[in-house]
Parts: sequence; C-alpha cells; structure tokens
Amino acid sequence: MRELERSLPRQRSGRDGHSLRVLVVGWGLASALAVVALALSVTGVLPFTSGSSPARADRNCKTMVVERSQRKPYFVRRRDGTIQVRYRSVTEPRLVRRCR
Repeated sequence: MRELERSLPRQRSGRDGHSLRVLVVGWGLASALAVVALALSVTGVLPFTSGSSPARADRNCKTMVVERSQRKPYFVRRRDGTIQVRYRSVTEPRLVRRCR
C-alpha cells in the first residue's frame, strides 16, 4: 500500500497559489485606500484635516469652592504603651471646575 502511494504523483493543492494571490490583492487594496485617503486629506475634503480655524466647543465652566468633610487619621499612645489610630472629621475647602 505504501509503495503504491509513493509511486503515485503528488497532487499540489490549488490553495497554495490562491492564498498568495489573496495576500497580494489585499495588500494592493490597502495601499490604494491609503493613497486615496492621503489625497483627500491634502485637498481638505476629509473632516480630520487641519483647517484654517481650530474647532472650539463653547463651554460654560466656572470654578467653585466646595467644602467636604474628610476623616484624617492621627495616632494616640494608650496608657499601656500601645499605639491606636483615631480619626477626626475636618472640613476642607477644594476648588472644583463645573461645566454645563
């Protein structure tokens, strides 16, 4: 059986040439799309081109002072010599930017 299989001519699969052809066509298509995008960008047709005036979004922003209470840790030494962590509440002002 093995001798018969060895004597038969090996058939090449048609997929070897097909996969190379698909690779070349895909590479060519990607290159063509890149050239078209570059040409449109140079002419100023695409939205991500650098125009004469920059885009600006009008925002109504204000800086406000907000007071928040926080728990701050501090250490206390007990009578037996051990250290204990305690917390005190402290109100601290913070600057916050609010935009509408």
